[in-house]
Amino acid sequence: MNPTGQRRHRVRAAMPIRVRGMDTHNKFFDEETETILLSPHEVMARLRSQAELDSDVHVTSHKNGLGGTYHVVWLNAEPRGEYYELGLEIVETEGDLWEMAFPPAAGADEEILPEAWLECRRCGQKVFSTVPEAETEFLREGFRVARPCERCRSTTAWEFALPEAVAGPPGELITKAPEVDQRDKGRAPLRLRIKIIRRQLGAISEDLCQTENVSRSGAYFFTSQHYQAGESVEAVLPFHEGELGIPVRARVVRVDHPAGGGHAGVAIHLLATDNG
Repeated sequence: MNPTGQRRHRVRAAMPIRVRGMDTHNKFFDEETETILLSPHEVMARLRSQAELDSDVHVTSHKNGLGGTYHVVWLNAEPRGEYYELGLEIVETEGDLWEMAFPPAAGADEEILPEAWLECRRCGQKVFSTVPEAETEFLREGFRVARPCERCRSTTAWEFALPEAVAGPPGELITKAPEVDQRDKGRAPLRLRIKIIRRQLGAISEDLCQTENVSRSGAYFFTSQHYQAGESVEAVLPFHEGELGIPVRARVVRVDHPAGGGHAGVAIHLLATDNG
């Protein structure tokens, strides 16, 4: 992904750019837009046109007029408003398009990456894999990524999938994790660390879990603790050990108790994302 093998922080920056390429209907597009996130070798942006996954586009920086060729390594096939989000990886450039310093990222062994089941759209093969291509905010329904497929013997488009059986709490096998309440479109079967902060009878406790799926307004996870529907909690998602995470107010909207006991499935709704 990164030609030097050195990881760098992606920084949030709105840099005006021009993007030219071919869309999914094989039509040429030429758009003025801006970046969302940047690193020395990656660009995340949004376009009104839906670019073709695994294709090349030309990006020009309006900061200095330099241009370069970038490869479309992921995109969201479901637009957010008028725009499609996409991730671009450097192929060749005329120089430093951004003229900015990027701080070094944490070591690879310190980084906790999202995990998800992915399915090849060509042959249907399913694999459980990390998804480092995009930040968590872009990993939602409609996310597609270009990955090599051993069966197809080529690079193909992969999308989120929930297999017939997924690994649940230790010692259990869960057939298709229960659907989370229809709180919001755009749930993705991502496994991220989540910290739940509970306040009960004047005491504060924390519950470290792993999500089964997430959306812009909620998450579903398994836990050994006992929750009540309607309970008010706070959530840090994603949670990274040693980092300062800002808790978000949430409410428990459903608790599933599997047959035979064991860990309960808990669905929470993030209240801070409510409109109005």
